[in-house]
Amino acid sequence: MSEVRRGSLSLKICVLKSGSSGNCTAIWTRRSAILVDCGGRTSTENFCQMLNAVDLEPARINGIVVTHGHGDHINLDTFKIVKEFGIPLYIHRKTLLKGNDRKSKCPRYLIQHHNIQMFSVKEFKITPFKSAHEGGNVGQPHGFCIEYGQANETYKIGYLTDTSQVSRKMVEALSNSHCLVIEANHDLEMIENNPPHHANWKQHLSNEAAADAIAKILKNSANNTPKYIFLAHLSRDNNTPRVALKKITKRIREEGFNKISVLLTDQVKKSQIKKMS
Repeated sequence: MSEVRRGSLSLKICVLKSGSSGNCTAIWTRRSAILVDCGGRTSTENFCQMLNAVDLEPARINGIVVTHGHGDHINLDTFKIVKEFGIPLYIHRKTLLKGNDRKSKCPRYLIQHHNIQMFSVKEFKITPFKSAHEGGNVGQPHGFCIEYGQANETYKIGYLTDTSQVSRKMVEALSNSHCLVIEANHDLEMIENNPPHHANWKQHLSNEAAADAIAKILKNSANNTPKYIFLAHLSRDNNTPRVALKKITKRIREEGFNKISVLLTDQVKKSQIKKMS
């Protein structure tokens, strides 16, 4: 990593879209940029428009880091984008094997395998950790800790979506983050009042489970607590932005954390852009 003057670091994040129709989060600095997932229906034109909305372009993207194999996170469109723009794809081997019909569309030299060990993408150090998600072409699901900086000044983003539970190991991995992206998929009261016909919701965190997980992460964070928490992957049918924001913010305030900004994400619209510096 090139030398950076203390106080000169600038790290930005924007959840470009999040939900069952597609997921993509941009994380970037002055010199490096990555995407976490790039799923759903995303043509090359849509991809460029999505990046332009945050003043990025495909040539600036140094890698797409994949959480798991479901189509709202990676699909044929993802491989077309990787091939079209020459963007390296960082993906677990088990997840890649679940997409045999898709990977043929992508040159092998653009595919980088990862496992539980830390790997680097330009200025970013990325540490995967296992999450708990099942069904279909899931492969090996992961969350990520994404770090940028040097020993005397480092920023950490914790990223966890699509998990049925948050284990102690996940809490430890996500602790001391400056920013969290965590799913708040469904609301248990809404599920009880209007049970869905499918059981997919059981593979995701509820508002209540997300609030519990966030509380544990905050209380386990000795060095840093997040400045921002993004609530991701909200269900259209079994949750509402207002309910998720109200319940989780209330829990965070009850735990005594009054300066954390809790932010919403959307299925098709980008979130606010937030900067850590």
